Amino acid sequence: GGAAIIGIGQLRSGASTQVCKTDRETIELAAEAEKVATDDTSATPYETVANLVTGGYLKKTPKGTWTPTQATGTYVVSGAPYTAAQITACNA
Repeated sequence: GGAAIIGIGQLRSGASTQVCKTDRETIELAAEAEKVATDDTSATPYETVANLVTGGYLKKTPKGTWTPTQATGTYVVSGAPYTAAQITACNA
């Protein structure tokens, strides 16, 4: 019985990490779409997730707190519902 519970916990953790990575890719694509749609050719700034939702580039706000990394155009996640290990894996 105990082995099955451990296996389920690991499966859920891995699934949450994958959801986080997928959300990150979706946010980054939405940010690029916003830059193209607004004819923004500058390297920065990338929009906040809230602005991407308001502008219609994302349907809803993903879980976690997402912050744009202006120099690279990537987004990093922090906070609930993700664990420290999931955040590290997602931001890698």
